[in-house]
Amino acid sequence: MPTPKQKQLTAAVVLLAICVGFYFLFESIKDDYCNCEGNIHIIDSHVKECKFAGLFDGPYVEKAAKYYDKEKYKGSFLFIDTLFPIAYSAFLLSLSYAFRRKAWYRWVVAAVVAGIVFDYGENFSFLNYLSAPSPGQANLVAFFTSMKSIIVLVNGGVGIFLLLKYLFRRQPSLTVVA
Repeated sequence: MPTPKQKQLTAAVVLLAICVGFYFLFESIKDDYCNCEGNIHIIDSHVKECKFAGLFDGPYVEKAAKYYDKEKYKGSFLFIDTLFPIAYSAFLLSLSYAFRRKAWYRWVVAAVVAGIVFDYGENFSFLNYLSAPSPGQANLVAFFTSMKSIIVLVNGGVGIFLLLKYLFRRQPSLTVVA
């Protein structure tokens, strides 16, 4: 019979596998909705590709949006990217749950929720931008994309830390009193 720790670890591993699966799914459909070429890449990866020099880059959103097929974006990427934040948040929350009695637990939960909010803000503001482009809307998309990228990066680091802490935490030893 699996222990609660084993069940929790199994759930975390399954959720991690789902997140990795989403990554490969995103990579496999990228060319379907964005005919990116040269130094144009999907807006989600702009911050990473520019080594964080591309933060809050509204003009880039305007330039990259010209390469997107709005209908294909709505039909493939948007649907999948609406599910992905739920998967990575469940993974992070499952890891943090083991430490729910720690003072910093609420901060981890707040950061995970913020990541979801900014991710959905990015998705739906970009969909709106594709429908009615404007510089102000492009800046809003860039804001959500940048904040999401920063928070998801931090959450990923915290997730790795929690996984390692969880795997290597000391178990209370059993002592026999004679």
